[in-house]
Amino acid sequence: MKNRGAPSPHSVGNTSGISADNKERKERCIGELGNRSYQRRSVAKTCARWGDSGRAGTDRIPILCTPDGKSFSPYREQAKYGYNGAVFEVKRGFRMDCLFCSIPEMSNPPNPEDEVIDESENFYAKAALGHFAFGYTLIIPKEHFPSFAFVPEHLVPEFEAFRSNVLDKLHNICRHPITIMEHGALNHCHRGGSCIDHAHLHLMPLAADLYPVLSERFSFGELASISELRRFKDAQVPYLYYQREGFRSHGVGLSQDVPSQMLRQIACQALGTPELWDWRSRPLRDVLQRFTDEYKRLAVAAPKASWRLSSLPMSVCRNGTDG
Repeated sequence: MKNRGAPSPHSVGNTSGISADNKERKERCIGELGNRSYQRRSVAKTCARWGDSGRAGTDRIPILCTPDGKSFSPYREQAKYGYNGAVFEVKRGFRMDCLFCSIPEMSNPPNPEDEVIDESENFYAKAALGHFAFGYTLIIPKEHFPSFAFVPEHLVPEFEAFRSNVLDKLHNICRHPITIMEHGALNHCHRGGSCIDHAHLHLMPLAADLYPVLSERFSFGELASISELRRFKDAQVPYLYYQREGFRSHGVGLSQDVPSQMLRQIACQALGTPELWDWRSRPLRDVLQRFTDEYKRLAVAAPKASWRLSSLPMSVCRNGTDG
């Protein structure tokens, strides 16, 4: 277990001496738990500050307790965790109030969008809720990182191989090129339009290239590889990431917030279905389930290929209106 800083000076049940800023942070952390069945215990505890690992360090957050009275901190490297009646144990960077941290540990997912359809040692893929494009997939690290800018360099070869493996399967299911995008969160308060501050890469089969629309609004810079997203973490800014298959990837740091799910909104506009952008109001679980079943059948029918360390096809430069 890594050192998480000095113990809290506050004993259980004693909140005297906690500053107004810490109280506000406590309220925000409680709010992140959403509609899960946790009760609040009003006490501060020291945990990790966001660092290179993307895990938490010395900000005060509340200790919480489950309905049976067992207390816990939302941030753990090793923990037993209950979700929808299931209890499991993890031994990696794991945030207990994060759905994307919990999905790989679920043996019987409560919802079809929580089913892992493919995985490697440190990454997994699942169908995207709000499935307006058949084959729309998310690639997510199992460890908690706010965005792919925080993924350590030693995991990048595995990620690229896993992404290539998923793309190969999507090409057997979907007829359109895959557009790869990310709302790159810096932390919970600066998400860059993301709905959750756990890294997730969007893989959308789309006929239209969204880059001309995006480049009219943002001054993208070219990236040699996804490793270069780290520049946004170093600059402490959220970002947008975009890559169309066959073209180089691009990124732009955000000086101010963008609308939630902005990339989904732009994609739905391009598809002529602007009403489908919000996954909350249009989950499209029936389409999602059909894709999940087809992907799993493909995975069973085809022998498991050995991973290649090549990622996408040889990329080319854009010109004209495409940048």
